[in-house]
Amino acid sequence: MIIEPANLEALNKQYPDGVPAEALFEAVNYQHPTVSLGSIMRDWRECGGWSLTETAKKLGISKQFLSEYERGHKLPSVKKVIEMATTFGVDPALWLS
Repeated sequence: MIIEPANLEALNKQYPDGVPAEALFEAVNYQHPTVSLGSIMRDWRECGGWSLTETAKKLGISKQFLSEYERGHKLPSVKKVIEMATTFGVDPALWLS
């Protein structure tokens, strides 16, 4: 998922309290019938411009562990999903539905 910086800036201005997932997906014409939790996590991280290392550090986990989450090799606990979503400024319900 790639979004131009100008488009992301416009979305951030339109939604100062956080860009809803639906608006972000619409902005990049994202249409995938099945979306895994790991790919959602990776997409939000990349949209925020955060590196794997930087994000893992913020979450208090190893880079390798975060990578395994994003690739779907490991499934984070509900508590960790809520912590990650909150770190990204996302309503955890969007990730857990």
